[in-house]
Amino acid sequence: MLVALSGATALATDPPPVPARQEIEAARTRIREEWRKHYSRSGRAAMSALAERALARATDADRSDDAATRYALASEAMSLSVEAWEFGRAVDAARVLHHDFAPAPPPPEPLPPSSEEVPEPSEVEESPEPPPPPPPAERLATLLAERLRRPERLVEFRAIVDAELASATTAADGVALARQWNDVTVNTTAVGRVSAMRRVRLWSIDASRARGLDKATRAAAIELLSQANLEIEKGDSRARSYSLYAGRWLITYADGSVRPFTIAADGSIVTGDGGTPDGSAAPVAKRRRKLPRLQRRSGAVITALPGGKTFQRLWVDGDSFRVATFSKNAKTPRAPSDDIHVERDLCPDGAGVALARARAALGTGNLELTTKALATAKVAAPDHAIVRREAAAIQVGASVLDFAVKAKGTKIGDGECWTLADIALSRAGAAHPDVYVFGRRLRADEAPRGGDIIQFESVRLERGGGAFQSFPHHTAVVSRARGRVVSLLHQNWGAPGRIVSTLDINLNHHKGGSLVIYRPVVAR
Repeated sequence: MLVALSGATALATDPPPVPARQEIEAARTRIREEWRKHYSRSGRAAMSALAERALARATDADRSDDAATRYALASEAMSLSVEAWEFGRAVDAARVLHHDFAPAPPPPEPLPPSSEEVPEPSEVEESPEPPPPPPPAERLATLLAERLRRPERLVEFRAIVDAELASATTAADGVALARQWNDVTVNTTAVGRVSAMRRVRLWSIDASRARGLDKATRAAAIELLSQANLEIEKGDSRARSYSLYAGRWLITYADGSVRPFTIAADGSIVTGDGGTPDGSAAPVAKRRRKLPRLQRRSGAVITALPGGKTFQRLWVDGDSFRVATFSKNAKTPRAPSDDIHVERDLCPDGAGVALARARAALGTGNLELTTKALATAKVAAPDHAIVRREAAAIQVGASVLDFAVKAKGTKIGDGECWTLADIALSRAGAAHPDVYVFGRRLRADEAPRGGDIIQFESVRLERGGGAFQSFPHHTAVVSRARGRVVSLLHQNWGAPGRIVSTLDINLNHHKGGSLVIYRPVVAR
C-alpha cells in the first residue's frame, strides 16, 4: 500500500507530456473563436494585450483548462509576444512550455516483418500521424530570427533561447547572455533592437549587482547596461513613451531625504513623502501627490513641481534613478551635465548659485571665472558637506584643464598623447582607475566640459565633401565645449616635436569607432 501511494504521488507531481498536435490545434481553434473580437484587432498594443491575457490564463492554477488548452494558450502568447516586440513575455511563455510539459518520448522503432509473416496490403491507407509540435526553444528561436529578419543567425538565436530557458546561474553567464542579445541585433530594425536591449538591460542589471564579481566582468556588465539604457531611451523618445522610467523607485536626494516615485509608461508620476534618510526602510506615504506627467524638452526628461517655481530633471543611470532640481529662472537642461542648479535649502547663502556659475564657466573653459565662483561658494558655506563635495568635483576638472593649458607649446613627459592626460590627472589629485579609463564615463546625452578627457579608438569624423579626420588610438583633454563643437588640447598630433597643441572637432561628425568621454573624479 505504501509503495502504491508513493508512486501515485510521484505521478501527480510530474509534468504532463506535450499533448498531441491534433489536440493542440483543436484547442487553438477554440481559443481563437472564444476571443474572436480580440484577434480581429490589429496593432502592436492589441497583440501585446492579447498575449498577456493568454499567458495569464495559461499559468492560472485555479482554472480547469486541460493540458492541450494550456499548451495552446502559452504557444499563442509566445507567438503574439514576438509579433508585438515583447521579447521578455515571449521568453516567459517559452518557459511555461519548457518547464510545465514533459516532451513525449519518441515512438518505438517498428520491428521488421519476419520472412514468414508478410503483411497484406491495406485497402484503406491510414493518414500518417502529424508530427509533434517543435520544442519551445526551437520555435521561439525561429520566431525571433524571422521577426528580426536575421534567418542566417538562427543558430545563435537557438543558443540564446537555450540559455534563457536554463536561466543564468552566475553573473558571468548573465553578462554572456546580455552580450549575445546585443550581438544578434546589430544592424536590425530600430524597434527590434530596442526590444532586444530590454533583455540586455535585465541580464546586465542582475550581473552588475552580484557580489564578488571580478573587475572585467563588472565593467562589461555596466557597459552593456549603459548601452541598453541609451537604446531604450532613444526608442522611447521616438514612441513618445517612458518605459525606461516605468516602475516604482525609491529616490535618495543629496540631503539624505528619501521619496518614492511611481511612474507609468505614459509618463504619469505619483510621489509620496516619508521613509528613512538612508533608504533602508520603505517609506509610508501618508500623503501622495500626483505630479504633472514627464515631458521631454531639449533632450531632457523633466517634470514641473507644484507652484511652477522649480522643476526636476530625471534620468536612469545604470540601474539607479537620479533626480536633479532646478530653479525657476534656470534654462531648461539640455543634458545631465547641466544639472548645476542645487536646491537653495541644500546650499545656503548663495553657495548653490556660485557652484552653478563655476560649472558653467568650466564648460566654456574660463578658468578665471571658475576659480572665482568656487571661492564664492566656499566662503558662502564653508562647512557645508554638499558644497565641499560639489566644489571638489569642479575643482579637479579645472585643475586638469589648467595643467593642459599651461602645457601648450611644450612636450609633456615622453610626448605620447596618453602622458598629457595621465600627468594632468595626477597633478590634480584625480582618480585614474585604469590605463585608458580617466574617471566617470559620460552618458551619450551628457555634454562635455573643460577638463574632461576623450579616448579615441578607430574613430572617423566625416565633415562632408569627402573631408574626414581619423583617430586610430588617441587621448585628448577638452578645453571647452560649445554645443557639439569641442576644443581639444593634446600632444603627439600634427604639431612637430610632439608638443601640446589645439584642435576643434564636431561630435556630430562621428561616423565610426569608439569615442568615450571621461569626467575626472576626486581620488578617494
